[in-house]
Amino acid sequence: MKVLAYVHTFNDADVIDGTIQAFCEQTYPIDEILLVDNASTDATLDRTFPSKVTIIKNDQNLGTSGAVAIGMEYALAHGYDWIYILDADSAPQPDAIENLVRCYESLSPELKASTWWLSSLLKED
Repeated sequence: MKVLAYVHTFNDADVIDGTIQAFCEQTYPIDEILLVDNASTDATLDRTFPSKVTIIKNDQNLGTSGAVAIGMEYALAHGYDWIYILDADSAPQPDAIENLVRCYESLSPELKASTWWLSSLLKED
């Protein structure tokens, strides 16, 4: 199953590194991380990202919905089966994507055919 890791940003220089690192540490193999920047005016993009990060920089702030729409269009155009969507201040557990894929793969064929959304909840310690 081909999963695109996606994050949108707007002036998130202080948190974007943690989110990208969390994607890179996933136990499920991620081929690509898509970063959609909503015209940040801070240093969000002034850094070196891992080679698997693709950046789309918008000329204006399209808001969360506009940025997510761009990410979904990208995922469809590049043959991804799933898109894992996060805000820039998120840091999923290393096995988050693996657990979601495992959950999906455990579904019956009928449920797989009608499932278009999987979500995870915060894990309380």
